[in-house]
Amino acid sequence: MIEYAYREKFRDHKRVDWIVVPAGTVITPVSGEDPDIPEGTAYIIDTEHLISESISIKESICSSKNLKFGQMEESYISFVIANDNIPSLADEMIDIYLYFDQDSDTIFQVGQYIVDKDQYTVDRRQRTIQAFDAIKTLKDWDITEWYNSYFGDGQRHMIGLVLVSLFNWIRDEQDEYKDSPKLPVYLNPDYVLCNGLFAIGRTIESDTITFGFFMNGLLEFNGCFGHIGRDGRFNCLTLSSYDQNPVRTVTDTFRLSPASYEDINTWGIGQIDVYDRNNIKKFSVQNTAKKHPNIYVMADPFVLADRDAGDQDVIAALKKMHEVIIHLNYTPNQTECTGDLSVEVGDRYNVRFTQKSEYDTKNWYRSYVLERTFNGIQSFKDIYTAKGEKKQPKYIVTNDRWHTGDSASATDGNGTNGVSILNDEHDRRLIQLLRNLGFRILDEPSNVEVVYNKQSAQAEIKWTDPPDFIRNRPIPATWAKTIVVRKEGTPPLHQWGVDNTEYGGDILVTSTTRDEYSETPFIDDTIESNKRYYYAIMPGSLYKDDETNPIYHYNWTKVISVDTQRILTAPTIMGLLADGTTVGIVWMVPVLEVGSYENITLAAKKDSIPKSIADADKTTQLPYDSSKIIQSASMSGLDELSTYYFVIFIEDELGNTASSEPQSCETGRDEGYNFDYTGSIQTFTAPKTGIYSLETWGAQGGNATDGTNSARGGYGAYAYGEVLLTQGEKLYINVGGQNGYGGGGNYTPPNE
Repeated sequence: MIEYAYREKFRDHKRVDWIVVPAGTVITPVSGEDPDIPEGTAYIIDTEHLISESISIKESICSSKNLKFGQMEESYISFVIANDNIPSLADEMIDIYLYFDQDSDTIFQVGQYIVDKDQYTVDRRQRTIQAFDAIKTLKDWDITEWYNSYFGDGQRHMIGLVLVSLFNWIRDEQDEYKDSPKLPVYLNPDYVLCNGLFAIGRTIESDTITFGFFMNGLLEFNGCFGHIGRDGRFNCLTLSSYDQNPVRTVTDTFRLSPASYEDINTWGIGQIDVYDRNNIKKFSVQNTAKKHPNIYVMADPFVLADRDAGDQDVIAALKKMHEVIIHLNYTPNQTECTGDLSVEVGDRYNVRFTQKSEYDTKNWYRSYVLERTFNGIQSFKDIYTAKGEKKQPKYIVTNDRWHTGDSASATDGNGTNGVSILNDEHDRRLIQLLRNLGFRILDEPSNVEVVYNKQSAQAEIKWTDPPDFIRNRPIPATWAKTIVVRKEGTPPLHQWGVDNTEYGGDILVTSTTRDEYSETPFIDDTIESNKRYYYAIMPGSLYKDDETNPIYHYNWTKVISVDTQRILTAPTIMGLLADGTTVGIVWMVPVLEVGSYENITLAAKKDSIPKSIADADKTTQLPYDSSKIIQSASMSGLDELSTYYFVIFIEDELGNTASSEPQSCETGRDEGYNFDYTGSIQTFTAPKTGIYSLETWGAQGGNATDGTNSARGGYGAYAYGEVLLTQGEKLYINVGGQNGYGGGGNYTPPNE
């Protein structure tokens, strides 16, 4: 949140005045009056020039479905002005201010932007101005020269110093960067990076390194986002913990429409995994208190590319990053409320709302301003947006240099979670560079849709073929055909080719009819379960000068990963009940959509959790009735008065496994043996070796009478003791009767 002394004015004001001036113009506030602006300023756009309520500001740090750290998203402003002899603002850098009730002491800087469009209306009476902040320009800046020079000494440098050097270089070199406007971009000196002292080396080998790619990696490693602040400085934003005070509480008083939110929480991240470019997990840190932590995956980060898996400095740095992101907790929502520009993207806020009925248990939630849209000139309106799934970001690493964003689940046919579209940012930039140099390259196929149907074991693929690329007339790249290449385990080669060996996979289809599979999918029914397949959709172009001797050029590819792994849902132990040394179990295992269970095993271990079936002290196969949701069984022969941990292990016919959460139970004693008076000798044989408890009650004495008076006989004595018996050892029991019947203690056991 911006420390703004008059923030209440955003909700309680009578008049607002706006000022648009060239960036860097010194504006002096004057108490109770309009501000002082230097004479000779090239242009001044004030409220009188603005068309009513036309200002719209959009800001964002994370517009993706889930949190993805390291992102840098540009801010945008648009407004309409009267065409009143104001020079063209195209490519100009502007500062925008506002102040309240004609008192410039309340002046507030809205932002610093680069004008992207200054367009007249048809009648030329008005002009629409659209502008972005410096992020839009910075992201594509080529910093290769700086990178090679700074890391040319072969040493590692601390991230904090790397940032300072980079921003100094940008300010010094920007005048020579193409024809872009001058960007007085400064790194906010108040930035704090959890891993600012971590040293990185020269690990990127590329002819083109952009500011966006480089900063994404540094910011992600620090669990933060990149954002240009209101004063034009670059900020490294870290989201505040859920238990810190919100910057704003939106109530019924300030909300413009009913609160819209999902009744779920996006919980904190309990684990960070780092994979290298060979899809091998190199590092992992987690909160051991979480049994099933939500996992954040860093795929092939260049900041760690030269580090060994056992590097303790990396583990320490990942733990610091984990401390920053573990406490993020919010409710996905879209909240419309009164506008307040002193609240910035990245700030945490609360929403309180009136309960719909007396039975409602919830009347508030917490969230973040991950995106915002601000509208208005005199009357302000804000829309705060935060997206998120029930479980915080799980990114899937597929293979090699191919990175996925959010993994898109199959949308039909009870598909697994294994359909992902792969993108390679390096190749995207390479294609654009080649086009700028005059190469004729088709766009990638669009509207790609992939469904993996695990019941029919087939993949369904739809796409729209790219249009002809005609910028390089008179010899454009004309679409000729599209092929689909499939490869198991790794992506097919992303390059030109003339035969199957160069594609590195099997050509499944060759389509020469444009958009043949845009509505009706191509179906691959030759795939198997528990494998990963990669499909490359390769549009082929035919140059005009190749028509007499066709040479098809496969320049740009869309790659899709399909994971056919069958994922078993873990069983659930719903209850345990001990009866002596037998434990009854009530459990539930989900019904399989395809396939069958090969083994369902109950494993028990004394005093600790069994890690596997082989690790258990005792196991038993559980019966399974697919017609029942709840199953029951028992395990006997356990030790007396002991604590056992139980786990159910399941396996299907393909060898996929899953296990339940462990549950514990304490056993009791074995069932006792009672011996009553029979008038004869009885025998007890120990069924197993152990300590046996013996309880004996003496017979009651006879009653006495003298004809006139009577007395009840005395009760017998009680004795308790324990004895160690080995299996098969015998005890001889003689139960005496009342009045001396049965022999009492006169019994002599057999000579055995």
